[in-house]
Amino acid sequence: MDSVLAVRVAVVAGSILIAPAARGQDSLEQRMQAMEKELADMKSGDILRAAWKDGLFFENAKKDVQIRFGASVQLDGFWGGGDDDTIAGIPKVGTPPVPARIEDSVGFRRARLYASGTVREHVEFKLTFDFADSGGKWKDADVYVGLVKIDPLPNVRVGHFKEPLGLEMYTSAYEHLFIERSLPSAFMPGRNVGVMLSEAFAQDRVGVQLGGFKETSDQGFGAGDGEYAVTARLFGTPWFEEQGRSMLHLGVAARRAEAPASAASFSSKPEANLAPIFVQTGTIASADATLLLAGEALLVLGPFALQGEYVKAAVSTDGLGTKDLDFSGWYAQASWSLTGEPRRYRPAEGTYQAPKPATTFLQGGGLGAWELALRWSSIDLTDHGMGTGDLDDVTVGLNWYLNANTRVAWNVVHAMLDPTAGSSGNADLFEMRVQFAF
Repeated sequence: MDSVLAVRVAVVAGSILIAPAARGQDSLEQRMQAMEKELADMKSGDILRAAWKDGLFFENAKKDVQIRFGASVQLDGFWGGGDDDTIAGIPKVGTPPVPARIEDSVGFRRARLYASGTVREHVEFKLTFDFADSGGKWKDADVYVGLVKIDPLPNVRVGHFKEPLGLEMYTSAYEHLFIERSLPSAFMPGRNVGVMLSEAFAQDRVGVQLGGFKETSDQGFGAGDGEYAVTARLFGTPWFEEQGRSMLHLGVAARRAEAPASAASFSSKPEANLAPIFVQTGTIASADATLLLAGEALLVLGPFALQGEYVKAAVSTDGLGTKDLDFSGWYAQASWSLTGEPRRYRPAEGTYQAPKPATTFLQGGGLGAWELALRWSSIDLTDHGMGTGDLDDVTVGLNWYLNANTRVAWNVVHAMLDPTAGSSGNADLFEMRVQFAF
């Protein structure tokens, strides 16, 4: 019996014991019937019980209404610099164009408020707004409504949310192994307005996601003829043991989009949001459409995890003397939980979560969870005279999870720039992030 129900029972029971002395006209039997009716109303009604489940959570007795409220913040610090060849090879900015600068910086990466849940078991919703923007604008993150658990129909989601492309991209930024996503994320579309169907089969061992989307702004608005995309993802876990402590995830995804200027232009920073852009294609004005193909894999062996993805972007063109422009990127990463907690997997969604600390910092002598990480990633943004160069990163990371809601992360990034003009150069960057989310 939960605490709210226990208090109500005590109050009603107390009235049964003391009221006859004060009000003899009511019989004990009548009061027992009143208590039974009130208890029945509580069990069948919509009184919400509040609880803390790594966040503020509300649920009714039937458990067909579940609502979670939360907030999150990521505060970053950045320090670094590059040699003369790197500075010379970075794309110039401004009017007139001048070399970009690598400057020590601080800033909020994300600052969000959200509400999510299910209503009457079959209607899901999420409202997430992000206020971390250097220009002072709010942004929609996930803003959608959907229908779920209506067999044999697939789940349906409508609104502004991530297109299902890529393991790393589709996973929440609060669960990532490193402070920033890998270099190939430059190809990923992120969030747009659309409709998605999804279904999991074979006891959640196989999943399919298929959606149609319209290119939109960060506020979820889009105008213009065309600019539509179709995105699909297929994934599965051929090996799954010990409730996911040992498992193998494999997946493929594809996206075909009509190519407005935004979709036919790619650029990448060196896995540091506060750094300048190091490589870019520029706007491919003659683009007709963009096809993205991606493969993904995740292997978890208790406290160890290996993960990798490959992405290819083919841009069909008109007037460049070639049928397609091909760009590509890949990454491979490894992690080791020093305190033994594994990375967690969500089989129905094909995403992962950070380790959940077995102990809490400063409670009972606990140290929280500690995790080491290593990644090599690469992106090639040159083809047939388009693009400013190639970029490779080697990143070493250390994560400290003080509790289920608090994380401190440190990353050291060694970026190797190979521009199309000039000598190759190197940059060394250091990042730190303080994250709190519930």
